[in-house]
Amino acid sequence: MSPTPANLRTLPTPVGRQSDVVYMDADRDQVILGTAGSGKTTMAVHRAAFLANSTLVHGGRTLLVTYNKALTGYLRHLAGVTGELDIRNYHHVARGYLANRGLMSYGAVLDAQRPTVLRRAIEDVRAEGSTSDVIDRPFDFFKDELDWISGHGYADHSAYMAAERRGRFEALQPAQRETVWRVREAYLARRAATGHQYDWWSLPSAMIQALEADNEPRLYRHVVIDEAQDLPPEAIRSLKRLVQPGGTVTLFADYAQQLYGQHSSYKSCGLRVHKIEEFKENYRNSAGIAKLAIATAELPHFRDRADLVVPTSPTAIGVPPTLYRASSLADELAAIRAQAVQFARSGTVAILTRTHAAARVAARGLAFTELSESQEWTSSNGLYVGTLYSAKGLEFDAVIVPHLNRADYPGSEQVAAFGRAEALERDARLIYVGITRARSELLVTHHGDLTELVPTEESGLWALTQGAPA
Repeated sequence: MSPTPANLRTLPTPVGRQSDVVYMDADRDQVILGTAGSGKTTMAVHRAAFLANSTLVHGGRTLLVTYNKALTGYLRHLAGVTGELDIRNYHHVARGYLANRGLMSYGAVLDAQRPTVLRRAIEDVRAEGSTSDVIDRPFDFFKDELDWISGHGYADHSAYMAAERRGRFEALQPAQRETVWRVREAYLARRAATGHQYDWWSLPSAMIQALEADNEPRLYRHVVIDEAQDLPPEAIRSLKRLVQPGGTVTLFADYAQQLYGQHSSYKSCGLRVHKIEEFKENYRNSAGIAKLAIATAELPHFRDRADLVVPTSPTAIGVPPTLYRASSLADELAAIRAQAVQFARSGTVAILTRTHAAARVAARGLAFTELSESQEWTSSNGLYVGTLYSAKGLEFDAVIVPHLNRADYPGSEQVAAFGRAEALERDARLIYVGITRARSELLVTHHGDLTELVPTEESGLWALTQGAPA
């Protein structure tokens, strides 16, 4: 066992089996599945520093990578300066590698224009005529399905037609898949016509192709992936190919928090492991918050996953989560701002919503830091705002999750694109992430009927309060 580097001593010290994970064998791939609050990020940073320690026989240049940009900034804050350790988000890694191989010119990635290009491709197929009514599905459906195809590395028609499509409540019929594939081909043709080589979701396959033709020595001896459940399988496969011969991949994941529609497993990513380490201990949340999170995950909108690890309740004592039923949107916003100011006096607090715009509105008039990769993380008290998506892997003393109205969760756009059952599951996982970011205090607010995606007022899991009638 190696000593903890000085710059990591501000991190929580690994306890119990966490230490076993940090110092596991460095000559094989490892997979660690843990519930929210089990210390996966703490273990990932310590594990990466251990593998990067060049004074040890196994030590070498190590990449600590994740999907979320805000989490990347947080990881850099936790790790500090670590010599042989690089900390990046996945798309930074992919762009950098392709650029190094001369395959990433300026503007090569279709970004802001992508929705327009995809919408035009859909219209192309509609104009040609389709025997399937799937062509009338909303834009978000096609975006999600094309992302899934790219994320799994299906480059030809037969592979997509034969693939098991996990994550869909209603399976797509062959005629529907045929139409989706025609949209994909039309999209790729239009993308090429704009002069763009890639979009964000095609980068993993491009990286794999480049690596297969690359005989140069690999830069990294080890790769550690945090929040791996949000990376598509093709991205994890590309990271596996990025390591030197004999190098390893260590993967940390919680499949209950999977948000980006891939519904993938480490088993499909080319990793070979002897034993999966599972963590059910919850070191972050107070007892009341953990009980609420468990009850939320036990609602029927969560479907079983083979890799889901059910948490055990912690012993930490804390106040129950508060559910505030506002009399109006104005009343709700006033309560959110007042409570945020109070929380920020004694700790870190986050306001987490579905969109960045809603988060900014909720914090209007207050001093806050927006969650991003480039932000300066400190241990100081204060208010952070961002989306529920951007909070993955982060934690705060207190969290406020506003607008959990039945009319807003599930979102109407999600229902239109994916059907009600699938939209319920997607938003249930999103809310679960928000709830589990809070260490000791949680405030959930709504100004209409409460969404069915959290336990009811009568569940006994809330401290209830409400605004005066408007």
